[in-house]
Amino acid sequence: MAKRDVTIKRERLLRAIGERIARRRKRLGWSQADLARRVGVTVETQCRRERGRLAFSVDVLAVYAEAMAVTVSWFVREANR
Repeated sequence: MAKRDVTIKRERLLRAIGERIARRRKRLGWSQADLARRVGVTVETQCRRERGRLAFSVDVLAVYAEAMAVTVSWFVREANR
């Protein structure tokens, strides 16, 4: 697989995870500021993550999962559909 293909797949995955986070956040009735405060990031960082502009480590996804009452695998499993 070419490096460009990997980059494109990574970007799609990050956007999909960000979209899932945004949808879950809205279902919980939280603003971006609410979620940012719960996971310990700035609102700007939260915004960038929801747009797929900032990568997640497994540790960071674990913090989001705990705050949003889902599993870490929920982000990736659902994003790959």
